[in-house]
Amino acid sequence: TSVDSFAPSTYTSAEYLITSTISGTNIRELTKILVVTDGTNAYRTVYGVTSTAGNTMTTWSANVYSGSVTLWATPSNANTIYRVKKQYQAI
Repeated sequence: TSVDSFAPSTYTSAEYLITSTISGTNIRELTKILVVTDGTNAYRTVYGVTSTAGNTMTTWSANVYSGSVTLWATPSNANTIYRVKKQYQAI
């Protein structure tokens, strides 16, 4: 699932604070992710994961896809909902 994308010609990095919820439950996860790009590749660091589930709810990846830097989520549950707070930086 594509969570967000941005143009590498406009921004070089992004910081995400993501709350994941499994619909219909009280299971929550809070994740902080940093993404940086050189225009050709994207690199990400996932840290600060806190969860009520006892395990990781989502696997995160980033790449440059169709000319955009894209943050991807692979949830462990198909009913996962994401709320994303993001901040971009241009250098």
